[in-house]
Amino acid sequence: MVLMAWLLGAVLGLGSPLLAQQGDDPAILAALDAFLDGWNSRDARRYAAALHFPHLILEAGRFRQWDTEAALVDVGAGHWANVQPEWERTVWEEKRILQRIGDTAHVAGRWVRLDKSGRALQKADVLYVVLRKDGKWAIFARSGSRASQRATGAR
Repeated sequence: MVLMAWLLGAVLGLGSPLLAQQGDDPAILAALDAFLDGWNSRDARRYAAALHFPHLILEAGRFRQWDTEAALVDVGAGHWANVQPEWERTVWEEKRILQRIGDTAHVAGRWVRLDKSGRALQKADVLYVVLRKDGKWAIFARSGSRASQRATGAR
């Protein structure tokens, strides 16, 4: 996981891991909470408010880029089209700052999708690049897979 953080940082030109200052900065972790709160709201505007733009997603070996907040909001309810119909909410199982370089942090997270009874439907491990721009911490990039483990194969 640390290697993946280093590689993503190198690709994005985010600095040397030798200068990293690890810390449990509450503002960085709050940016991840805002991201899940936006996702759980099923409101594209609230979801987009937790992100910096352009916003990058590395998935299945390809980058997808949202250039503007408006472009992401325009998708509307389509963001939730492939989520299990019984999905109620998503929660963090784990989130941990791996490294911090100035106004950039690499955070490893594992989220869990739950149904109304609290049963796990799906889990995913994701690496987040969280930036502070204009005084606001928000997610700039993430790497994971929508084809993450279903609960039957989850660890």
